[in-house]
Parts: sequence; C-alpha cells; structure tokens
Amino acid sequence: MANNKNNGINKNVLILVIALFIIGIIFIINNIGNSKYNYSIETINNEDIKYYVYEVNGLFGVIDKDGNNIIEAKYAKIDIPNPKKDFFIIKEKEDSKNNKVINAKGEQQLSSYEDVSAIELDKTISSIPYEKTVLRYKSKNSYGLIDFNGKKITNADYEDIQKVDFREGTLKIKSKGKYGIINIKGTVILKPIYDDVNADGYYSDKDGYKNDGFIIRTKTDNGYKYGYTTSKGKIIIEPIYTQLSRINEISDNKNAYLITSVNGKYGISKNKKQLLKNEYEDINYNTLNQLFICRKQQAKGVYNLDGKAVVPMNYDEITIGGIYINAIKGNQSLTFDAKGNKIETKFISLLKATDKYSIIIDQNNNYNIVDNNNNLMLKENYAYIEYYKDDYFIVTKNGYTGIINSTGAIIVPIEYSTISKIDKTNILEATKIKNNQIDLIDTNAKVVRGLENAQMSIADNYIKLESDKFINYYTLEAKQTNYKELFPNNKLYAYTQNGKWGFTDKTNQVIVPARYEAVTEQNGNTVGFKQNGKWGIMDTSGNIIVQPIYTITSSKIKFLGKYYLVSDNIGLSIYSGDIVEE
Repeated sequence: MANNKNNGINKNVLILVIALFIIGIIFIINNIGNSKYNYSIETINNEDIKYYVYEVNGLFGVIDKDGNNIIEAKYAKIDIPNPKKDFFIIKEKEDSKNNKVINAKGEQQLSSYEDVSAIELDKTISSIPYEKTVLRYKSKNSYGLIDFNGKKITNADYEDIQKVDFREGTLKIKSKGKYGIINIKGTVILKPIYDDVNADGYYSDKDGYKNDGFIIRTKTDNGYKYGYTTSKGKIIIEPIYTQLSRINEISDNKNAYLITSVNGKYGISKNKKQLLKNEYEDINYNTLNQLFICRKQQAKGVYNLDGKAVVPMNYDEITIGGIYINAIKGNQSLTFDAKGNKIETKFISLLKATDKYSIIIDQNNNYNIVDNNNNLMLKENYAYIEYYKDDYFIVTKNGYTGIINSTGAIIVPIEYSTISKIDKTNILEATKIKNNQIDLIDTNAKVVRGLENAQMSIADNYIKLESDKFINYYTLEAKQTNYKELFPNNKLYAYTQNGKWGFTDKTNQVIVPARYEAVTEQNGNTVGFKQNGKWGIMDTSGNIIVQPIYTITSSKIKFLGKYYLVSDNIGLSIYSGDIVEE
C-alpha cells in the first residue's frame, strides 16, 4: 500500500515538474520573441549636452558646453548625432562624396567604413534631431546599420535607410524599390514589399509612440490601396482601401480604431472588425463623448465606439455641445444625451466641470455655470467660460478675461486680454495687449505681478520675463525667484542701475559697472553685453573677448564662447560667429 501511495505521489510530482518545465520554455520563448522588438531610447536633457555646432562664414566647427573651441570651423557640414559623445560626422567639402567621423582631437574614427551618416529625425518627442544610438553606413552603394563603436547591426542590404515620423528607434528601409520597417536592433518588423509604409502617429502619455501601428500601401491596377499592421508588423487589414487613417484621439493602446474609405465612402474598423460599413460620405469623431457623427445621403446620425446607433440616421443637422447632442429635422429640434436618450433642456451645451458643477451654453450662446440640478449659479452671463481647477473658472466678458469661482465672485479681475495655461506647468499666463504686460497666476488663482513690455521664455525649471529695463525669474509654481538661486554656481550675475546694465558676483560685488544697454546671463564661461546697438562678449572675469561687433535681430539673445545663438528650433542649438552688416 505504501509503495502504491508513493508511486502516486511520484507521478504527481513528475507531472508538476513537466508542467513547470513547459511553462518555463513558453516563457523563455515569449521573452526571446519580444526582446527583439523591445529597445530603449536614450534621453538627453539640456544639462547633458556637451557639444554644439558653430558656424563662421559658411563653414562649421564644434564648441563644448563652456564655449571652448573643439573643432575649427573648416568643414562644409557637421552632424552631432549624440551631443553627449565625443563623436562628430563631418563633410569636408560641399562636393565631398563621403562623410568622415572624427573625435575632439580630430582623429578619424570608423575609418573601415566607406561612408557613415547620422539618421535625421522629424516629428518625434526627442529634443535631439537624430537617432542617438545607431548610424547608417554605406558599402558598395547599399546601406546598413552600425552602432557608435562600429559594430554592425545589419548588413548593407538596403538601398536606403531613413527615419519614420513619430517613431524614434524605428527605421524605414528600401530594397528593390519597395519599403519595409526595421528597428534599431536590426529586427525586421515589415519586409520591404510595400510601395510605402508610415507610422499612424498614435501617442499615449505613458508609452509614447510605442503602440502606434503602420499604414501600408501597395500599388494596384486600380491605384494605391492601404492596409494596417500592428507595431510588431502583424497584418490587421490587408491593403484593400483607397484611404486609411487611425483615429488617434481614441486613447486605447490595445485597439486601433481606423477610418477606411472605398471610392469616397467611409467606414470604421476596430482592428479587423468592421464597425461601420463603407457607406458614409463623412465621419467625424467627438472626443469628449467618444461618438461618431456620420453623414449619408444628406442624412446625419450618431454611433458609439461599438458601432451601435445612438441617434438614428434621419436628421438634417447634428451638433454636439458638451454632453448634449442637438439634432434638427425640418423645423423640429431635439436634444439627446450621449447615450441617445431624449431630454428636455433650455441649454444647447452642457459640459461637466466638477462633481458639483457644469458649464452650459444657452439658446443665445451665453455661458453660465449650473449645479447638478441645472440651477444657474451666476447672476450674469459670460461670452465664454472655461474650467481651470478646484472651484475656479476662466471667464470672458466684453472682450476681457478674468477668473471667478462657482458663485460668481471675482478672483482675478476681468481686465486681461488673454489668460492661458503655460505648457508643462499648472499655472497661467495673463496678458494685457495695451501695454504688453505679462502676469502669472498661481495654482491658488493668485496674481503674481510680472512686467510691462515683456517677453516670456520657459526653461526646464524656471520662467523668465524680460523687458528693456528688468528681468524677472519665477519657478514653475509662479513663485518669484532670482538667477542666483537658480544658478548658484555662476560667477557673474546681471544687475541694472539707472537704466544701464552690468555684472556682479554672487556676493553682489560689482565686477562690471552698469554701463551697457543690455546684457545676457552667463552661459558656459561667457556673457554678452550690448553697446551702441551691437553685441560683444566677455569672459566670467569681466574681460572683453569679442568687441561689440555683432548685430543680432533675434529676440532670443544667447552667447557661448565667442559665438551667438542663431537657431535652437531643431533641438540642438547652433551658434555663429558671422558679422552681419546693417
């Protein structure tokens, strides 16, 4: 009996071990399969940047973050694909066929390759306009991928390798006139068999562009046809449609909602499943209520994300105001909620703002605030109301804007031309056009006075307001601060006296007396000063290293070494030493 019992136990243990082994194998296979699609994107912040391109008389060189000359300006072109690295791709002359790679000492790198080039990016969230971990190399008129150490990632099997809009780390390949997709690991996601391939542009705050798919295009006797694949290249829809695009406003990482077209007739698909047939002349998506407004033979109706009718297709006109659907047929007007239920209301729009309050628009296009029983909260109407936060609302009346609470009490005077949220912060910018005044409004709806005739610039950790006479600094919470607190390690700080500008050290000892028309704050080891309408440059000891020779018309004045900023709208700042004649 004991032996039989032990045999039974041994069999159970054996079965369990086998099951765990199989599960382990499946887990390993899945991980191996997924690993080839997974890659990390290097993040480079402004403080990480070590090298910049500068230009003099049409030739380019390199300076470091302190403004020291690293590479003399003698090349027709220089690319710095990763500004943290001592790695520069140069084109010696305009007619040079191939690029070279050099380091800070001017020593050639990756010389075993015929040609090496950076892969330029566009329409990505990266501040650096290049792929930062891989390079394109050329061999016998074909291209492949290598890393910065020269290690081959792919063979030179392609006619071209170029960026994919929205997708850093993903590349479009060309072979025999056809296009496909690989990633920076060299994994082939789509074989080069299509006439064109593009990312759909889907983005989420958590995963970025990781979950966007690809729109594929093939050429047929009846013209181009479009289809769709997942981010890993799995075909969801074969190329059968004359048009296809993803509705990126629908935030769903697992499902792609697609507008498809066949000969001018539109439909909706959710992945492979067709929700609405291709029989509509027009389809518009309402983000707030997640509804499709469709038009078919002059009749309009509304469908939800499941493809079910919310409002039938028999109305002349349909508009959506907040959570209300307004439908007109002949002389009859009806109002529905977002689920298609008829409701009686005197409002044409109702938008939920908080748990207690909503913003409404009445029949005369006046704005007001109502409670959950639709009781009006404000004694007077406004031309516009927008929810800010907590119990605060931005309102417009008689062409001026301010902030009130839900009872109508004025929190910020209604005297501003505009009030708008400052990107990547929770505070507001308030402007007055008459005197070009800029104030800030903090998260408690308190006005923080700014400057007249001001310009605003936003850095990673502060906000700067600048006029001809003053410069104010604020934290991203709208608390006024100063440059010394923001940059305690600087050697020079701007100060003003009697309408002129100079520099002090951190102890307020005057290093350069206030005798200039304008100055800049320290960048690297230099500062700028303006005299007789022209700009010069000093070192951090107050010694002039460039006399006032630069005429700069840009509103953004910045110096590094002996050079001035000419462009920073492509991610990497570019400096110049050109003297512009007036």
